[in-house]
Order: sequence, then C-alpha cells, then structure tokens
Amino acid sequence: MLAAKLFLPKVSIFIILESWVTETKLGTPSNTIGFIPVNLGFDCEGISGIKIYNQIVVRQGFLPKQYPDSLKFLISKVAHRVEDNTWLTSLETISTPKTKLVPNTITFQNLSSAASDVEQGKNIKPEYFGPAPNAKRVREYLATVTQFSESKQGKDGNNGSTTGINPKTEELRGELSSGGDIKSTAADQVIAVFKAIRAQSKTIFLRITAGNDLYHQNIDKTYTSRHESGFAVDFVVVGANKADLKLVKNVLNSFIVGSKNWYYLDEYANQTKKATGNHFHMSSPTAERKFKGTEDSEETLEAKRLLAENKIKKLP
Repeated sequence: MLAAKLFLPKVSIFIILESWVTETKLGTPSNTIGFIPVNLGFDCEGISGIKIYNQIVVRQGFLPKQYPDSLKFLISKVAHRVEDNTWLTSLETISTPKTKLVPNTITFQNLSSAASDVEQGKNIKPEYFGPAPNAKRVREYLATVTQFSESKQGKDGNNGSTTGINPKTEELRGELSSGGDIKSTAADQVIAVFKAIRAQSKTIFLRITAGNDLYHQNIDKTYTSRHESGFAVDFVVVGANKADLKLVKNVLNSFIVGSKNWYYLDEYANQTKKATGNHFHMSSPTAERKFKGTEDSEETLEAKRLLAENKIKKLP
C-alpha cells in the first residue's frame, strides 16, 4: 500500500502566510477561515447607480458579537420594479470576511522566507496581544520614571518586526510581552533592580529591549532560552559610559549574592551566539531549581569577590 503525501506548492503557503499576517497584524480575520454566512436581502425606494459587488454598510448589532468586526456585505443582485406607482429597488447581498493588508509589512521576500521556514518545520508564532498582567505591572512602573522605557517594536524572528500596538484596542504594548506575558518573578526583578539603580543615579537611562518577546519565540535555536518561558528580561544602558556600566553591574552583582538569587549576564562584555547587540540579560530562577552551572560563572565569581571586599551589599 502506497502512502500518500500532501504537498503544498509555495504559492499556497504564500496565501496562508498572507492571511496569517493580516490577522495577526490587524486583528481582522483571514478570508480562509470558515464561518456561517449571512445573506441579506431588502427592498428600498428606487435608486440608480448601484452595481454588483458594491459594498453596503449594515448595522450588525443583532448578530453575534464577533460578526460586526468580521463581516462585510457585497451586493450580489440588483432588481427594479414598479408597484402602485412606486419605484422599488430590490437588493440581495452576500457576506464576506473583512480583510485588508498592512502597508509595507507583507513583501515577497518576507513571505518567501516565511514559506521556507514553514516547509522546514520552524516555529512561526504571531505577535501576542493577550492578557499580560505582569508586563503591565512593569509598564506602570516605567511610566513613573522618565529615564526608563521599553522598546515598542523589535524583530519578530521571521525577517519582520513587531508592531507594538494592539490592532483592536490600539493599546501600546512592547517587547516585554510581544511573544507572551513574563513571569511574576521577572516583573519583580525588573522593578527591584531598576529602583535600586535609580536610587544610586537619577541620570542613567535604561531601555528594556526583550522579555517574553516574539524574536526569542521564533528564532531557530539549539537551546531553550529563558525568554521563551518568561523568566528573562534584557535591557540596555542608553548612551552607556564606563561609569554607568560599572554602577549597573554593581547593582546586578548585589542581587546575584542576595536572597533571591537573581542572575544576570553581562552581554556588553561577552555576547551569546544569538545576541543582536550589547545588553544586560537578567533572569530569575524557576521554583524547581536554581541556576545549575552558574555558580562559577564570571558574573557570580565577580559578585562574590566584591561582596567579600565590602564593595557591594546583598540585595534585596
């Protein structure tokens, strides 16, 4: 018995990916989804100039709540008649999903690359706009300090970039949660570390560049990043100089030797293979284990040395 294998030509993959981008970027459904069609027909006073495939605006409040955002009505039939000396026009419509393209976001190059990723079984997740209470807690703190901020857009791990704006609510989001919410411990760590840095300097500018972000969710890796599970946050020192970096490192070292065992990597000094630029990488330990293999890392050894020399204190 011969086994059948389904083969999708690249043009089919392009259509699927185009629909996926339309839905994830705009929050509008793709024209490939299944839905129960709604046909609308009515009579009105005689009117000329209406053509088949013209769209009409219909109040849809009587339909299920998903439909007003999802359907548009196109005229499929136009007929005229005279009754009792009155000119009447009969219209019939068909319903179709609302779809539109995002300018400058869908290119042949991006779709071609994405199609190759799909064929090779690579991970392609859409930008996340669901609940993110932990990231929201960090954002509420950032809003109180003008020197601290969050990158609103970043790489999506698929040769594109995130939007940073919820297409339905227009709520500003960012790289803390473009792939999902961060963990509560990660939010605690960011707020505590940033507060400690600000307590020592009111002139340092910090910007969060990654959390549970889409880039770390989608990039091809040979290891599992703690960003994917929401336990890691990256940030940069804007306009960094040696004094600022030293201050930040001393604060981070204080937390390494503290009771929380909050770890960090200095990727200004040594970048990981998938790093896209200089930054500090903070991560919090999971409940079931501490950081295996980090006891003799450069950061841990430096923190222990500074503590022994009374150059830092344990935090928190």
